[in-house]
Amino acid sequence: MPSQTEENYLKALYHHSGDEERMVSTTRLADELGINAASVTGMLKKLTEKGWVEYRKSYGARLTPAGREAAVTVIRRHRLWELFLVRALDFSWSEVHELAEQLEHIQSERLTAAIDRYLGYPAFDPHGDPIPDARGRMARTPGLALSSLPVGQRGRLARVLLQTPEFMHFCNAHGLEPGTEVEVREREEFDGSMRVVIGGREQLISEKAGRFLMIE
Repeated sequence: MPSQTEENYLKALYHHSGDEERMVSTTRLADELGINAASVTGMLKKLTEKGWVEYRKSYGARLTPAGREAAVTVIRRHRLWELFLVRALDFSWSEVHELAEQLEHIQSERLTAAIDRYLGYPAFDPHGDPIPDARGRMARTPGLALSSLPVGQRGRLARVLLQTPEFMHFCNAHGLEPGTEVEVREREEFDGSMRVVIGGREQLISEKAGRFLMIE
């Protein structure tokens, strides 16, 4: 099984490679993980030797099928832990991401299966991210960001892509929790900021913030 550090690399590669499984640069990984580029290169070579990564100098790296499977396993544990903390232990949806970053490295298939069963085999975590099932399959998610929602249209906030403490605080302050109804009333041409009705209350949301809020 991958070590905790190796799991972090595999997960970062998965998040940055997208469905097209494109190559991810060492610089991008270094920025994501807060590690210098030389250390990243060394780890990518190690992961290549283990069959989890395909690394090409000057091009970057991407996951092999085995590496992708390992990354999805970590993501499955992470998202199940998030939902377990909210439903079973009454944590706020906005604080569980950091805790799940630690708990995701518990490599017990029996524990993961038990949590999944206890929660009723859920398809989504508290942020609207899809939870991989035991076979690694995930439900489809909406592809329309709030920043692209036409004026006069309404929808339901389905997914919050950015889960840093700062953005979670922003979402709480504006009532932006998955399931909330939103409607774009006006959009400024200059900077793309929007006047949006969120849960019946009109608020101003920046274009930047709207990119991380997915609507269905």
